[in-house]
Amino acid sequence: MRDPRAVPERLVRLEGARNFRDLGGYRGLGGSTVRYGRIYRSGELGALTGQDREVVARLGITTICDLRGPGEVERMPDGAIAGAEPVALPMGEGDADHGNMIERAARGEIAGVTEDDMARIYVSLLERFATEIGAVLRLAADPDRHALLFHCAAGKDRTGLVAALLLAALGVDTDDILDDYELTNRYRSAWRIAQLRPELAARGVDIDTMTAYFSAPRPAMAHALASLGATHGSVEGFLTGPAGLSPATIDALREHLLGP
Repeated sequence: MRDPRAVPERLVRLEGARNFRDLGGYRGLGGSTVRYGRIYRSGELGALTGQDREVVARLGITTICDLRGPGEVERMPDGAIAGAEPVALPMGEGDADHGNMIERAARGEIAGVTEDDMARIYVSLLERFATEIGAVLRLAADPDRHALLFHCAAGKDRTGLVAALLLAALGVDTDDILDDYELTNRYRSAWRIAQLRPELAARGVDIDTMTAYFSAPRPAMAHALASLGATHGSVEGFLTGPAGLSPATIDALREHLLGP
């Protein structure tokens, strides 16, 4: 990962969520900058403390787009954030939707998970859930919905794809988009891998063979973005095609989320 530019800290420090962060600060179209305090990304919110919820409420969140499936939501409900409307936009069921890689590894059905495996998962998510991705970006284009938060379980895969496409629509450079994706490794992945290592070892699973599954591998996201160019001509071609956004909506995204 490249050295980050000298910008304010994106991470919102919470006890019950390790990957809650602001998408602001990146350079966008024409030398403009993505505005801070408008769009946030995170993992699940069910473990937030009361103090965490007060912190999030003070961010002025009006809309929370939950990208998790109904089963995930039932197991770990978000709970209320004062002033925020929940919007369900499920993009599959996480682990269960991917054939539960941990269980398959424990049964000896797979030897591990590679970056190529994650790239295939990402391309599949883009193909299956273009409408849901478009719905998040449509809400993000509405200034009455700011500040807006979207999240999945880890804030890595489904959330990472939505964040990448939103930043791409704003003209953010691909390297910066991939840097943002990789921030999950700094804020969550190392902690999560250390947490799971003894549990998986007891089940005969070497977590080092599954690092790509629990982290944010840059080549996987790079491949997913490149696939949109190959199939739809560009990210914008995907957004105005399968994702169902109008050019006017993309213009509104740029108008309300970019500034000097």
